[in-house]
Amino acid sequence: MARLKRELEELIPAGRVLKPYGKDGSIKLAGENEAFEQILTEVEFIFITDFGSKVPFRVEEVRPGPPPIVKLEGLDEPETARRLNGAAFFLLQSDAQKANRHKKSDPLKFIVGFEVIDHIRDELVGTVINTVEMAGQLLAEVKDHELDKTHLIPIHEDMIVSMDPEAKTILMELPEGLTEL
Repeated sequence: MARLKRELEELIPAGRVLKPYGKDGSIKLAGENEAFEQILTEVEFIFITDFGSKVPFRVEEVRPGPPPIVKLEGLDEPETARRLNGAAFFLLQSDAQKANRHKKSDPLKFIVGFEVIDHIRDELVGTVINTVEMAGQLLAEVKDHELDKTHLIPIHEDMIVSMDPEAKTILMELPEGLTEL
């Protein structure tokens, strides 16, 4: 009976396949949000749109991201994985509900570990060690290793020049004197 229920369970959109990674057929995934990426280690199957159908793939291994890298049963070569570039992937509704429990109030938690670079002075400010919310404003707690102190830097789209998830850097246009407080 449980098997029948599982076959009829609704599939929930969870993200897209980015591209193959390495020579073993692993793929990079972009989740709808960080919570979907966090639960990938807990799911048995993901479903990927392939030739118009949602095809189940058993998850063999997950390497955390961003973006997460996933090894799926049956995808053993980059050429095979490449045909899935840009395809939507789905989770069972019960797995998607796990993602809702993992959602954090801080949507920018993934920037912890990124280096912040002052675009104007072309200097490394420090490394993001935490993100906090104060008075409705998201702030990055940035450890300045040179001065051995911590700065609170507002995370606002007007201040971010660019962000490189692969290099783990954030180029920011910081107001003069902000890091001297």
